[in-house]
Amino acid sequence: MPLRNEVVVFCNRHLDSAGYRQAAKVTTWSPDPAAMPIFTRRRIQTMLDDLIGIAAPSQFIGRLNDKRFENALPAEAELALVWATSRLGGFESEPVWYSPEGRLPEGISTALFPGHDTVFDVKAVSDRVIPGVVGMRTISAKLVEAANKARKGAGKNLRFFFYERRDYQNPKLHRSIYAPPDHVLGEAALRTLAQFVCSSPEEGANVDIVDGEMAVRVTWKPGTHSIFNHRSSTVNEIFDADDNYIAAALREKAKQLRSPNFAGLKGVLLADIGSATLKAITSIDRLSRSASGQQIIQRHLDKPDGGLDFVCVFSPRREMNSWGDDQRYWKVTAFSRNGLILPLDGLNALAEQLPKPRFDGWQLEHLHEQRLFGEKSHGWHLGSRLTSNMADHKMTFTFSSRALHEFLAGRIDGDRLRNNMIGLTSAFEHQLARGHTIQGARIVPGGIDQDDDLIELTFAPDPAASPFEDRSPPKTSISE
Repeated sequence: MPLRNEVVVFCNRHLDSAGYRQAAKVTTWSPDPAAMPIFTRRRIQTMLDDLIGIAAPSQFIGRLNDKRFENALPAEAELALVWATSRLGGFESEPVWYSPEGRLPEGISTALFPGHDTVFDVKAVSDRVIPGVVGMRTISAKLVEAANKARKGAGKNLRFFFYERRDYQNPKLHRSIYAPPDHVLGEAALRTLAQFVCSSPEEGANVDIVDGEMAVRVTWKPGTHSIFNHRSSTVNEIFDADDNYIAAALREKAKQLRSPNFAGLKGVLLADIGSATLKAITSIDRLSRSASGQQIIQRHLDKPDGGLDFVCVFSPRREMNSWGDDQRYWKVTAFSRNGLILPLDGLNALAEQLPKPRFDGWQLEHLHEQRLFGEKSHGWHLGSRLTSNMADHKMTFTFSSRALHEFLAGRIDGDRLRNNMIGLTSAFEHQLARGHTIQGARIVPGGIDQDDDLIELTFAPDPAASPFEDRSPPKTSISE
């Protein structure tokens, strides 16, 4: 059964008696696609090809090939939204006439909101830019480097837990992490760390280091991956509806979309590539301490100088239903400024065009940082399958074409190849023992939304691997 892309639209005039905005929900259906982290490399290349003559693929390719998360993931999200919008028709990419100052939008569409000329730009955001998150990442790297200087290789055995600050008087600092992004480690902190790593600590041993505005517990944990070596008990909440990365992104795009030459609708397509606030966009803090994505966006739209008519949020979802089925879809939520009601037809059509994401937004950063999606990385291998036909005694075995190619190229060893065929490798021995050999082979294309194909092998009886037998036709009796 296909999975749905949900489009939820909010505008300021829909309020219930309690003052909460009510949602008008529209469900649309899309085909079943799948992964760079968001999409397959085949799908991305097809999008680039489709945009030739419409938008310059070169504006995306450099960033798509970038190893840095903050460049590659936004480029992938932007490409997908520009591509999907262009498929609706009535699309003009980066119109040079739009701004005399050269601040060009992604494009202008007559189909996004039928009956309205609409200029839009795309912005991808994540929690990665939250000061505490940035601070944990940078300080952890500094601590690893310092540990390695004190004892060679010690850094890969360290895990860091950053303490949190709670301030119930100042809403901006209600809960924050003791990890200033620009913190410089002091001599006392470096000395404490060096003494700890040189003391031959046992697994689980730890030491607390407090250095000015930084407070962290360092634990000895062999085999810790650098990407996952830091955490905090603080959730990624926003306590100021104006001073945060989402509001800053909207102000940036509103400034970019200013133009004396355009009188239509102006808006932003906001892509979630790891934002907890956008993932739970309509959540409500009953204590009124934190701001939701809905509150942040609507607050900006309702400002007289907000400069935007609408914001549409695209959040990738991957969930398991109660039956254990893997569900992948885009949660699409649209907001409009006070008093403006927009038709949903264009948003529904845009949602239908978007291929399903492979991963949830919060997974994208870690997957990309592990270099799992480069053209020279190990491929994403399709699984194996064994089927039999008792009528003609034939058996068919399918397995990853990419895995075999990487084995023959020397990129993976035989164990890795056999792991791809886990549970089925004994089938080859079983077929030989039965006197069956490979009698046919063909490629089964995986399609645009898989970065792999399948090899299908057919086994059948073969005298080369079986005892000789008498194949004389049975004698028939002649009736008198």
